[in-house]
Amino acid sequence: MNELHISPERHNRNLVTGRFLKGCTPHNKGKSMVYRSKRSQKRSLAGLAKGRGAWHKTGAGMNKKSVVLIKDGRLCSVFPSIQAAGSALGVSPSLVGRVCRKLRNNHTAKGFQCFFESDNSWCDLIK
Repeated sequence: MNELHISPERHNRNLVTGRFLKGCTPHNKGKSMVYRSKRSQKRSLAGLAKGRGAWHKTGAGMNKKSVVLIKDGRLCSVFPSIQAAGSALGVSPSLVGRVCRKLRNNHTAKGFQCFFESDNSWCDLIK
C-alpha cells in the first residue's frame, strides 16, 4: 500500500518571543521597505502641483515673511524672507529674525534696522 507522507511543519519563528529561528531567513530580507500606496502617491503629486511640499502641508519656506531693511532713515531693500536678508547682509538669518522680533538690544544688524513688512512701525522711520 502507498501511504501518504506529510512532512512535519517546521516553524520559522519562536512561538513565544516571535524571533526567527536559527537558519530561517525572513521573507523580506534585503528588500527595501516601501509603505506608499497609490492613493498617497496621488496625494503627494497633487501637493507638488499646488506648490506645497510632497509630504507636509508646512515645510521649509512656507511660513516666510518679507523683511524690510532701513538705514539712516532710508528704505534700502525689501527681501522675501529672513534667509534672503541674512545672506545679503552676510549675517546669520537668526540675527535678522531677532532684530525683526525686537529681541536684540540695539535693534540693528550690521547697521541696518530690520522689520517685518507686515509690521507697519517701519513706515514712520522713512524720511
